[in-house]
Formats: sequence, C-alpha cells, structure tokens
Amino acid sequence: MEINTFQIQIENAFFFPTGVEILIPRAVAHEHHIPNGMITVCFGSKRTPALWDSHPSSRSTLYISHTLAKRLMFPFGATLHARYSSANHELLLGPILGILISNVNPLSEELFGLYTSFCDEASEAAQQTGCLCYIMTLDHIEKGEGYAKGWIKKNGDWVESLLPLPHVIYNRLSNRLKERKGSTLQQINALKESGVAIFNEHFLNKWDVYQKLLQSDLSYYLPSTLLFKRPTVLKNMVSNFSTVFLKPVHGSEGKGIFRIRRTSTGYYVDHTKENGFDTLYYTTFTDMVKSLITKLKKKAYVIQQGIPFIHWNGGPIDFRALLQKDRMGKWRIVSLIGRMGSPHTFVSNLAQGGSLDGATNILKMLKPTYPNLPASSQLKKTAIEIATALDEQLDGLYGELGIDLGVDITGRIWLIEVNSKPSKKNDVVLESAKRPRPSVLHLFDYVKFLSGFN
Repeated sequence: MEINTFQIQIENAFFFPTGVEILIPRAVAHEHHIPNGMITVCFGSKRTPALWDSHPSSRSTLYISHTLAKRLMFPFGATLHARYSSANHELLLGPILGILISNVNPLSEELFGLYTSFCDEASEAAQQTGCLCYIMTLDHIEKGEGYAKGWIKKNGDWVESLLPLPHVIYNRLSNRLKERKGSTLQQINALKESGVAIFNEHFLNKWDVYQKLLQSDLSYYLPSTLLFKRPTVLKNMVSNFSTVFLKPVHGSEGKGIFRIRRTSTGYYVDHTKENGFDTLYYTTFTDMVKSLITKLKKKAYVIQQGIPFIHWNGGPIDFRALLQKDRMGKWRIVSLIGRMGSPHTFVSNLAQGGSLDGATNILKMLKPTYPNLPASSQLKKTAIEIATALDEQLDGLYGELGIDLGVDITGRIWLIEVNSKPSKKNDVVLESAKRPRPSVLHLFDYVKFLSGFN
C-alpha cells in the first residue's frame, strides 16, 4: 500500500459504532481493499487487534478510541503516516524516532544538556514531516517489555511518558567510554534483535577509518598514517616528513593533538589545550619521546603526515561536509562549510577557537592566493565518494557523517577525519536561521527509509 498521511484523532467510545475502535476513511479503505472486521494495528513495538469501520468524512483523518490508544501507548493526536499490509492484514502507524542520549536532567532548564535545542528542533521537525519523536536513555528502557520511558513534547512542554519502542533509534550517546561498555553493547544488541533499526551505532576511530579507506579506490585522499605502537614508528615518520601529527584514535574537537616539527637543530612539539596550545623544544629525539609518552597517558594515537594546507591570516583552513542519507538510503550533502583556525594555531576546530564561513565564500576569497583551488562541487563530490566507500565497509547503519577535508597549497584534496557524531550545537553549522534547520528536517528522510514509510 502507498503511504497515506493522516491526522489521527483520539475519541471517546460513544464516537464509534459498538465494538469499533478505529475508523478509516471510506475512500482509503476502498482503494486498498481492506476487508471488513478485525485488523492488527501497529505502532512502534506495540501490536494489537481492533475492529475497524469506515467513515465518510475527510480522507485525511483517522479516528482511534481511547482504549485502542492506551493499548498502543499512543500519546496524543498527531499527524502520522499509515501503511496497510495486505499480506499481514496490518495497519502500521508511524514512523517513531527515538533519539538516544546519555542522560536527562529533569531539574535543569537545559533538560537534555547541550542537546536541548537540537531536541526541540527534532520534535518540531517530526511534526512537520509526519513522524513522532521522543528522547530516550538506556536507563529508561524496560527490558523485555517492549516499551520505554521517554520524553515527548506535548503542548510545548517536554513530558515523561511510557511509549512503545521506536521503529528507529538515532544514537547520540556522547560518551565514548560509556558507548563501549559491555552493558551498553548488550542493550543495543537487544534493541536490534527486537526489530529496532539503530543508526550511527557507535563512534568511529581514526585508525579503523584509515585502514578501511586504504583498501578502497580513495587512498589518494589519505595522508600517510601509522598507529603509534613504539618510538621507532614515530622516528621513521619524523625522518620521512618534517611535520607530523599525533592524534588520539578516539579523539574529537581537536583535543589532545600534538604537532611535531623537525628542524636542523631539534624538535618543536605543539600540544592543543582548551585555550590554544603549548610549545616545547627538544634537542634530541630521545628527550622528545620520553616527554611525549608521559603526555599520551597510554591512550591510542595515530601518527599522521603533516600536509601544507591553505591558510588565511596565519590560521589553517579546512572544510566540513555534513552528509545525510535520503529517503532512498543514498548519501547527499546537507551543508559544506569552511572552518578557519585562529591565527598561528594548527587546528581549525571551533572548540579550539576557529570560526565558520560558507565554503564557496572562502574558496572565492582565497583564489587569488591559491589559484589551483578546487571548486566547492569537487569537495562535495569527494565527500560523497568517501561516505559511500566507508559505508560499504562499516558494520551497522550510518545515516549521518561529518567529513573534514583539507586542501593543500597545490589544490589537492585530503581527508582529515570522518565523524559519526557531528555536533548539534546551534553555532556549528551555517544554515538558515529558520527552525528547524534543514539538517534536522532531513534526518527524518532516513528514518522513513529505515522504517518502510518512505
């Protein structure tokens, strides 16, 4: 059956003929040859039989009884999609998206922490796209019961409600360690086994991404990269390249990065900190390594070739492409921005003091200085190629990626990083001031694809 969009209204028993709990528009029931009698109504993880009848009024309104709404855990009247399966004689309502976050603070004005504004937008976007959206944590899933305690927006306020498990979960867990815990993995697997589609299932790590892309046709975009296992690996990289970077395998936002610059007399080591970076000088490789090892704190690091990226006013420039999947499950560019690092820094991340502008504006501004710069269309094409190649090799579902690209002084494009949890802060993506932003609205295209409501 094609997808119909209905305004679903919850009514008292006296509104319905005796025994009937759902009224479907007569024209719709006739078009799809829905046989009279009982029908199974599905809403997320909830399924229940109900007697249906038709009504002659608006073909865009579907009525359900309070008793049926209670069995389905249907929270309130809403505009949703409906699909009739003749094979199973089921009427499926949805889709439902659960946004999985680390924690909720009911005593704070920022109920969902840094995600509060994004969650507000997601709720509005769900209404505009015929979906239902609620916020959830792993602590509030009732194991084996097929429902969760979630937060849903009603009449402008977030309220805690019992809700069916969603069709789709968007993983926005913000803590890498918690995400990798055995208990977390067990809960995620249990949700998947129950039929919930979970996308952006986990953080990506730099070494894994590098190894996967190295096996593709896109190795041209990859800087030389090695896993830092022992000092001899670093010594070989420093011998081959005058500048190398040490980056935490599980890092983000430009934190914990070291830049090593080899000179004729020794080594300069720059280290990113919360408000800029520190620089230390070592006359010998041995002294430098001893100091580095104490700073790395046994965390996993990759060593990466330094690239002479384009600069502006003494600060590095790179480009962040935000990609999301559409209703057909294909990658598309939602936004492409340029990030300009603070003068004399070596990272462009906003968390390290960088600023934003549209990629086209930046490329136009820099063209006189760097005449061989690629067009923004080439950056977009490269980002889609990388997302597609990586997606084919990753385990699990991914519907959104942030891909950081750099351009060197000759105009060559390089891959810097792939992020499976791109920031949702208001100041990170240059988009229309209108809310919800396109990047939030477009999330629901992939939700409809995964849930069969596309």
